[in-house]
Amino acid sequence: MSTSHAAPAEQLESITVVEGGAAVVIEGSGTTRRLPARWLRLLSDGATEVDPVSGHRRFDSFAIPAECKVRSADLDEATGSWLIRFEGEVADLPFDLGRLLGATSPEELAGPERMPFSSADAPVRGVDLETLESPAALRSFLDTLLRRGYARIRDVPARASALEAVCRQLRLTRGLLAPGAREEPREGPGASAHGPTLHTDDPFLDPVPGFTLRLCLEPVSASGDEAMVADGLSIADTLAAEEPIAAVELARWPMLFACGGADIDHRRAVPILETATDGSLLRITWNDRVAHDFMCPDERLPMCSDAYHSLARIIQREGFRNTFRMKAGDLVIIDNQRVLHGRPGGAEPGAFACGHLDRGDLLGVWRLARSGRLD
Repeated sequence: MSTSHAAPAEQLESITVVEGGAAVVIEGSGTTRRLPARWLRLLSDGATEVDPVSGHRRFDSFAIPAECKVRSADLDEATGSWLIRFEGEVADLPFDLGRLLGATSPEELAGPERMPFSSADAPVRGVDLETLESPAALRSFLDTLLRRGYARIRDVPARASALEAVCRQLRLTRGLLAPGAREEPREGPGASAHGPTLHTDDPFLDPVPGFTLRLCLEPVSASGDEAMVADGLSIADTLAAEEPIAAVELARWPMLFACGGADIDHRRAVPILETATDGSLLRITWNDRVAHDFMCPDERLPMCSDAYHSLARIIQREGFRNTFRMKAGDLVIIDNQRVLHGRPGGAEPGAFACGHLDRGDLLGVWRLARSGRLD
């Protein structure tokens, strides 16, 4: 027998028990989905089912009987949750119908759509650290960071320990990640005559840091230190348009990034360009100082080498860069999977404190802010 319980008209959602309770059909927002009863049982949101602090499920899937069946499904109008009773159980279990519909969009998973930038765009001015106490301001800041790939915070205390305070302000549960906060002292005269080329941080680590933080502690001059960012989206698109074969080679064959010394031996192989199935850029990994060798057959190395140098020439073009000055207390957060950063050649650096953030942690805060759950 089939039973149907409809939600209020404005929700346009329903659950229909079918196949004698072996499955249910859920409908809402123009989507229909069939769920086996055993799979449905796994997804309960009840307090006895899910730890309220960690969000982890309190039981394992193999604990659910193979012959699990749904007995009834009713809408709790007070909470908006569906209460479902399973055969052999004495209590109703709450379920979030929206989650069961599998309505998670690519935006909810990966963040808002990324927007290319160029040298013609004005660098992001940034927000004051205190402003981020407001959930609305925090959401706006994270939107900017995820869309453009970098964002700035002003008036941060000019000391390395302040990076932890920034993490707390951003509601990040994991805080700074290894190698963690470190201080980059001012280099000696002439030490930076060429300056570091545009790069992503630590590509030899696994995983590569998701976001890089750079806090200016002591600029080299009163006008501030020059900083530079370049958009990997535009760079990769330009290579694909001008030399499509080169783009394919860099997406196909991994580059070995290596960093070794007396006490370390870090190595990781990853394609310089990583793309989705539709060809869109997922990640650019570029660091000329620690690129070691292509992991490809010998006969492909000449093509890979040419592709590498073609990308290097595009990265050096002025049109893809934004240059701005950072004063003491200015913090820039950079998407290390998309935006290359460095400083103009010949620019003397001041002292900086640096750290890394986990991408999933930051996206999690963005989702909470987007849904209004930080209010």
